[in-house]
Amino acid sequence: MEYSFSTSFGNLSSKLVLDIRKVFVSFLSQAQLEITTDEWFVLSKLFHTKASTQNEIANELGLSKVKITRLIAVLENKNFISRETGMGDKRFKNVTLTEEGKAMYRIVEPIAKETLKKIFDGFSEAEKQLQIEFYNRMLSNLRQT
Repeated sequence: MEYSFSTSFGNLSSKLVLDIRKVFVSFLSQAQLEITTDEWFVLSKLFHTKASTQNEIANELGLSKVKITRLIAVLENKNFISRETGMGDKRFKNVTLTEEGKAMYRIVEPIAKETLKKIFDGFSEAEKQLQIEFYNRMLSNLRQT
């Protein structure tokens, strides 16, 4: 396969991520919700995993320690999460959703679903599943270093 910037996976995936964020932010703005995409990612991760350390969240979302620390502080100030020092190791902070955080998740979840609906308009269920499989295989390939 010959390389072409306009059709390169890196270029196309970067554009896709940027456009997904723009659509999601637009939907959030229309709903008059003051939450960023990164804040949503943290809420969503915690909603589905119940509790994580800051490091686990940073690794899962591909964020630096500085960025996740700031993000966690913002979410804590909004009363969406709580932090507790780990029992066995004081260096690790366990992060959990508060009731307010769970409520915000439930408010934003339909907006996230609407964003996905827009993304996958015209795709069959089989095509969606195939895309997810391809992305997971690519991630696996890249992480085998």
